[in-house]
Amino acid sequence: MRHCRPPTPPRPTKLSPPSSATWPHTAPAPSLSLSLGDPGFHPIPLSQSLLWRGSYCPVGCPRLSQEPAPCGAGRELRLSCLLNQQLPSPSVSDCGMTPAVAFSKIVGGSGAARGEWPWQVSLWLRRKEHKCGAVLIADKWLLSAAHCFDVYSDPKMWVAVLGTPFLSGTDGRVEKIFRIYKHPFYNVYTLDYDVALLELATAVRFTSTIKPICLPDNSHVFREGARCFITGWGATKEGGMAPGTQMHLQKAAVNIIGDQACKKFYPIQISSRMVCAGFLQGTIDSCSGDAGGPLACKEPSGRWFLAGITSWGYGCARPYFPGVYTKVTAVRGWIGQNLKL
Repeated sequence: MRHCRPPTPPRPTKLSPPSSATWPHTAPAPSLSLSLGDPGFHPIPLSQSLLWRGSYCPVGCPRLSQEPAPCGAGRELRLSCLLNQQLPSPSVSDCGMTPAVAFSKIVGGSGAARGEWPWQVSLWLRRKEHKCGAVLIADKWLLSAAHCFDVYSDPKMWVAVLGTPFLSGTDGRVEKIFRIYKHPFYNVYTLDYDVALLELATAVRFTSTIKPICLPDNSHVFREGARCFITGWGATKEGGMAPGTQMHLQKAAVNIIGDQACKKFYPIQISSRMVCAGFLQGTIDSCSGDAGGPLACKEPSGRWFLAGITSWGYGCARPYFPGVYTKVTAVRGWIGQNLKL
């Protein structure tokens, strides 16, 4: 008996920046400008192409709210048990911790301060251009989007730039990539399991500007409507400025969108390994060149946890077409097996 399945949507169009930048950059950081759109619900037509957005830490809640608990190096972390939900716990010391940087009001996006997102990494192809983002999760390991390496899969072609929000300067730490592991179930057409582990050639030393983000355990739930942040050096509007010229790391607040609502916008494409984030009216979104970057959520413990990895979307910041991210909790087991964390 022949097994029938829904028609497969067309292969997404990669959000890869054009080859336009040189190493290192000297261009000034331009201001952010994200695309706006008119409201109106329109399920994504299958004839349209989709766009690619080209440490581990799981503390349970064994005590009542606000009871002190040990947290690395003899310090204490106060836990909050909300609605009997287990909070993720850090297993890498100081993961997800940032300096006390005041967040500016987000209207589309704004420039990040030095050390504000110490786990953000820029991936450069042949040391010539920024291609994708990545996230530091341990001293030798990064997470990124698998589709970033569909064409260029040789790790020798890539370097990682850590520790700076400014790609135009020389203060970033440049590390070679030793190995690239794509998820074995990654689907190049549907972008399911769009995640890759990158092993650095040399372990990095954690500093005030280089720190890993925390990873949640596979049972953790990032609640619908939670305010999280996306960061990246990608394009600041759909079809606009080349991502390679966005020299200042941008940040923007987005809301987690529930699975059912997400499937209304993308009826066929969304799998259980994906999570949507953004706003129904558009205005704020990840875009070309942001792929592989983090969707980071701050937990009551004060630590930042990785909820998603920037993957794909229909256009950029279009109403009713939010950004789609690889759900980290869904691939947590695979990450742990490879990193032994």
